[in-house]
Amino acid sequence: MAQKLHENVCVICRSHLMSEKGDDDLATVRRGIDTLIEYSVKYDDTELYEYLMSKPAVVRVHNSCRRTYTSKRKYEQFSAQRNADDDAGNPVSCKSLRSQSSLFNWKEHCLLCSAPVIKDERHPNRKDYRCVETLEIKESILSKCLVRSDSWGIEVQSRLLACNDLVAEEAVYHVQCHRKFCKMQSSEGTGRPVSSKMSY
Repeated sequence: MAQKLHENVCVICRSHLMSEKGDDDLATVRRGIDTLIEYSVKYDDTELYEYLMSKPAVVRVHNSCRRTYTSKRKYEQFSAQRNADDDAGNPVSCKSLRSQSSLFNWKEHCLLCSAPVIKDERHPNRKDYRCVETLEIKESILSKCLVRSDSWGIEVQSRLLACNDLVAEEAVYHVQCHRKFCKMQSSEGTGRPVSSKMSY
């Protein structure tokens, strides 16, 4: 049975550390967090994804588990098996993202809707798009993806995880797309609060 993830559990195999494998196999993940997040999305491992996005102070794994989990060859085998299972049962059509094709260009396509960004050369100050200028925007949008948990959020999440540095790629996005994507419905209604005394 899978245990709740914490610093004394290997986040990949979910077994308690030092119970099955020797101390030599333990590792604390520091610079490889983005890779684990990327593969948690590929494997549809929601529990691991949410744990890593919560930015825990310590993430520990077995080295052998990590090598297997982040192996491109192992994932291709897993993906082929999953596709074979889908073909045997109900066929599932996989939607391909523009970010996974050679047509997607971070400088020319909105990272949120993937539509081309039209640049007006005659009026450079009149722009309906923005260039990514900070590293923090990636984490900000990824956290919105987690909150949204809809098809658009999953699509944007997959696209962002395929890019290591949005600033270096000179990524762009539509201002309207950013507003729509990040807009959260307020749980509080507008107007004056309803008085229970006045309603009688």
